Amino acid sequence: MSQSTPYDPPETNDENCKFENWYNANALKIWSRCGEKKEFPRQTLMPSFLSGFDLNYPDLSIGMNPSFSKSALNERVRQETKWEGDAITLFEYSDEKPDNMKERINSIKELEKNSKNKYTRFFGPITDVFKACGGENYNHLDLFLVRETNQKDATDILTARNGEFFPFSQFGKVQFDLLKEAIDRLIKKGNLERVLVANAKVANLLLNSDFNPNRLDKPIGLNPTHFVYENIPFFLSGMLSSGNTDGFAKTRLINEMKSYPPTIPPSLRRT
Repeated sequence: MSQSTPYDPPETNDENCKFENWYNANALKIWSRCGEKKEFPRQTLMPSFLSGFDLNYPDLSIGMNPSFSKSALNERVRQETKWEGDAITLFEYSDEKPDNMKERINSIKELEKNSKNKYTRFFGPITDVFKACGGENYNHLDLFLVRETNQKDATDILTARNGEFFPFSQFGKVQFDLLKEAIDRLIKKGNLERVLVANAKVANLLLNSDFNPNRLDKPIGLNPTHFVYENIPFFLSGMLSSGNTDGFAKTRLINEMKSYPPTIPPSLRRT
C-alpha cells in the first residue's frame, strides 16, 4: 500500500489517533484506486473511516460493511456534517486538492463517530452480547470499506468462488488485507482479548481466509462456532448484526464467550 494519496493526516502523539490515521490513510489509498479507467470499479458509497477507536478496549466486533438506505444516509449527511452535497457526492472519490479532500474526510469521520448511537439495529445486539459477557466498551471494524444498501450487491464485487484471491475478488482482497493488518496491530499492542464476528457471511469468509489456521483441515459439513488466531478467539455469531439471531443461538453465543478459557497474557503471547 505504497501509493500516494492527496491527503496526509496531521502528526500526532496520541496512539489512538495514530492507529486511526494509519487505517484511514490506507482506506483512502484503496478508495483512490476506484473509478473509470482505474484498477477497481467506481464506487459511489466508499469508504468507511475509523473515528473514536480506543486501543485499550479488549473487545472487537467485525461486520461486513455499513449498509443502510441512501435516504437515511443523506439525512445524516445533512444533519451531522458541514458537507454541502448529498451522500453520493461525499463518498465518490475524485482527484482533488488536499484541502478539499480534508473537508471530505472530516465529514465522513463525523458520520463514523456517531454510528454506534445511530445504527442501533446493527450495534444494539452486539452491545447486548458484550455486556452479557462482562464487557463494557468495544471497537468495531468492517471487513469491507464499501457501503451498500444491499449486501448481495456488495458480495458480488467483493468475493469470488475460486481464483487467486479466494474467497475474495482482488478488490475484496485488498480490503481484507487492511482488516488483517489492523487486527495484527491490535494483537501486537496487547490489549485485544476476543473478537465477535457479527455477520454470517463474514464468518464464512474468515473461516476460509488466513485468519483460520485450520481452514484446510475443516471437515465438510462442520460449522464451527469459533476459531483461534494468534491466541485470540474469534466467536462466530451468525446474523447477530441484523438482529435475526434467534434466542437459542444468542444464548449459546453468550455462554460460549463467558466460558471460554482466558486468553494468554500479553507477556506470554507468541510474537
